[in-house]
Amino acid sequence: SIKQNRMELWRRLTDKTGLYGSYIDNGVYTTVAGEATGSLGGTLAFRGGGATRTCFGVTITITATGEVYTDDYNGVLTGSLGGTGTINYTTGVYTLSNPGVGTAGYQWEDSNNKGISDFRKSATRLAGEGFVFRQDDGGDDFMNILTLGGTEYCFHKKKTWALTLTATDTAATNLPFRYNVGIPSRGAAISSSVGIFYIDASDESKPLFRKLYLASGSVEVTPKTVTENIKLDGYVFDDCEMKEWNDYIVFTGRTVDSPINNRLFLYHKTWGSVDIRDYYLSHLEIYNGALVGGESVSNNAIVLFSGFDDSDALINNFWEGRISNLNIENIKKTKQLWFEGEIQEGQKIEVYENLDRGGFGLVGLIEGTGSYVDKGTAVHVGANTIGSKEIGGGGDGVEAWHYKRAIKLSLDKFEVRQLRFVATGIGYASISETTDHDIRLYAKRLTKKYR
Repeated sequence: SIKQNRMELWRRLTDKTGLYGSYIDNGVYTTVAGEATGSLGGTLAFRGGGATRTCFGVTITITATGEVYTDDYNGVLTGSLGGTGTINYTTGVYTLSNPGVGTAGYQWEDSNNKGISDFRKSATRLAGEGFVFRQDDGGDDFMNILTLGGTEYCFHKKKTWALTLTATDTAATNLPFRYNVGIPSRGAAISSSVGIFYIDASDESKPLFRKLYLASGSVEVTPKTVTENIKLDGYVFDDCEMKEWNDYIVFTGRTVDSPINNRLFLYHKTWGSVDIRDYYLSHLEIYNGALVGGESVSNNAIVLFSGFDDSDALINNFWEGRISNLNIENIKKTKQLWFEGEIQEGQKIEVYENLDRGGFGLVGLIEGTGSYVDKGTAVHVGANTIGSKEIGGGGDGVEAWHYKRAIKLSLDKFEVRQLRFVATGIGYASISETTDHDIRLYAKRLTKKYR
């Protein structure tokens, strides 16, 4: 990784526990102007002086026509008279679509000479030179290095170190941060907008989803378990990939009986909710706001959560709330459940209720064709990836409609209950609010099933 104008390198084949740093990039660039070029293509001359030189900022002018080709810093040359071309920054090879000799201007550098790929240091190290820090205590493999608050947190399999470099590069602290805190694979941690999220598998029988963060009012970075809503027992993360995607932290894993990744976990940073999907993914990337997954069973790449079906099939789904006493200690009975949200005409939500852990039973439906759906209030849902575009006031996506639904109940008294929702159609649906209405209270006593 490249940070603070230098490169960091770890997990060398011959050194699994050392951290290496390069020279701080000295920013020495050589400017070339008026170099002769050939018609339709050729090789820039900088390359002849060293195999590790690279160029950038290329312009080529054809003498006869005055057409100027400009480098877009992505390897593409665009001509002022409509011509096109390419430039290879490493080899110096260029191509032009229009004929004619001319001149080139550009800059080149050698990052392997006191730059970000030069890891040398003097016998008595000087500021700005390369370095190596030993983190051998415990002897376990160095997995990844992530930054938080100016400190580099170096995650090994069984422990974590903290490395802090001074701004002048004349001093450093390299000390163990936590023992029995580590990650099982390189991709099992990310730096995010709210801290460093990681899978702590130092105890392989009980992996935890955790976060390093700077607590409010404190100067100390501490690790904590992110949420109690997820239990990772029975999952393995030896090929984990983790990304921050909009409001989510997403990461891959596998069940203990699978040799390849077969689960995708989605943690919502605001709500604290966790969804687990049976997706077979070995790699994740964000592309134009969409979450793209590389399958672990093939070389295919797929856009995730980009529609309402799974290859024209229904998506198996359910949402379960927590077991709750409604913040009422008494035995009680609810006469109605009220729901509010948005739904499309072809969608249907089944509502289940579980009283006192006695099992779920169907209590009602929310249907897109119901009379309680307000067809005069359309909500535009993001077109590209569900939830990644504007909801409400949009216009490029599908339309859903606002609803308020009351379901009458005729159930027994209960102490605690749990709700489950299942979407059984194809289309957009949401439940933004649930309300228990007309709650009847009874004296505190054992519920009927326990008497």
